[in-house]
Amino acid sequence: MWNSFKSYLKLLKLTRIILGSFLTFLGILLVMKIVFPFLGQLTFSRTGFQVSNYYSVISITLVCLIPYLIGILYARVIGADRSYQSSDLTTDPTFRNSFLLIRMIFAAFVCFVFVLLAILVVKPVPTEGWLRNLFIACLLSIQAPFVCLLFCTLVMHKVKRISVFILCSIFLITVPFGLLVHHPWNYFAFFSPFYWVAWSWVIMSPMESLLYGSIALILTSVIIVLLFRNYNMKKRQ
Repeated sequence: MWNSFKSYLKLLKLTRIILGSFLTFLGILLVMKIVFPFLGQLTFSRTGFQVSNYYSVISITLVCLIPYLIGILYARVIGADRSYQSSDLTTDPTFRNSFLLIRMIFAAFVCFVFVLLAILVVKPVPTEGWLRNLFIACLLSIQAPFVCLLFCTLVMHKVKRISVFILCSIFLITVPFGLLVHHPWNYFAFFSPFYWVAWSWVIMSPMESLLYGSIALILTSVIIVLLFRNYNMKKRQ
């Protein structure tokens, strides 16, 4: 596994992933620290509408955008990076079997770092302490491999890229949709792990937060395992 990891680091162009993640992080800071206050004041002065009441919903959605964009970016890099396929390393069964897993671990790690930084600076839910925020950062970090695998698997099955983008976006849209609508309409968002992560973040009860987070973890893990197997099976064909 360690030899595979070192070989992987040599093969993958990491700068594209890091740069894309950093730009996403800066974009979120720009929106929430400059654009949002300006639009809030402008809207309130003209209409009396308090945009600030929706600060948590908007900032949570933007933070959830980090694993979404990292997953999409990572999937596109995987699709463009064919160097390992022609490498002599692919003759090693251990390397071949662990290559995709290492990709997913790295995607989750990069996502965790930038999500945690965004949470600490933007503070989407100011009332929550460091332990809840760390819990959410861990849950969101595994959404990057989820989005990446979903994108790669669907593209490999000849689904048009625009359709894949729309499908992946639906998972993200469930965050504001699920937080704003009432029963029973929020039931339509139950399929998305992003929805459960968002609710585990805003709910006051620690036990309910743990429950919703567990649902998100189980749902994400099951989908990732299924996609991982499907992707590898398709690769062998």
